[in-house]
Amino acid sequence: MSREGIRKWLHRIRLSWTRPTDKLVKGDPTLQAAFEKELEFIKKRITGQMVLLHVDETHVRAYQALRTTWAEVGNQKQVPSYGHHAHVSIFGAVDVQQGDVVFHRASSANAETFLDVLRLLKEKYPDRFLVLVLDNVRIHHANMVQAFLDGEEGAAVHFIFLPPYSPHLNPMERLWKWLKDEVIANVLHKDQNDIAQSITRFEQYVLQHPDEVLRRIGCAA
Repeated sequence: MSREGIRKWLHRIRLSWTRPTDKLVKGDPTLQAAFEKELEFIKKRITGQMVLLHVDETHVRAYQALRTTWAEVGNQKQVPSYGHHAHVSIFGAVDVQQGDVVFHRASSANAETFLDVLRLLKEKYPDRFLVLVLDNVRIHHANMVQAFLDGEEGAAVHFIFLPPYSPHLNPMERLWKWLKDEVIANVLHKDQNDIAQSITRFEQYVLQHPDEVLRRIGCAA
């Protein structure tokens, strides 16, 4: 059978030539339910000497996230591209009770830069016990991070890890979506500095609008 014959036969049996897509592995519903119950228990016991923060990191890349948008019929919107992939790494921590957010930008997300974030949080909340909810990426379990937690610096820091494959349980993920919708969706950034300026504008807005932060992350009263 010829190649064209094979193609027609595949179409007849309702197959098509398509690119596969990513499918996030689903987490264990039992573990997720237990985590949510534990977190509610902890929230009720947070005092004025403590702060509960959800922590995460993301990357904002120069290549465009093309999203559906309105355009004149017959005139599809085109977003220019320089063809390179400059990026900025960002750590974030959000107080789901007050809407306060802490951002920290880095050249990359690794154990060292994560330690910088922990020290930044200790500076922002010098007299508070930090309860941090975070995922299980490798840098959160690194030896130098564990040494920090075991030492004097980490005496007022406690980690609570999300169940595996449960990004929907971290409100920071919704804040990152908001960031990317504002900063990179259908927008051209010519270089890393251009990305950084857009991120700065977003951060300044977020820091001034804690009520909107709570609404966006689904934690408004």
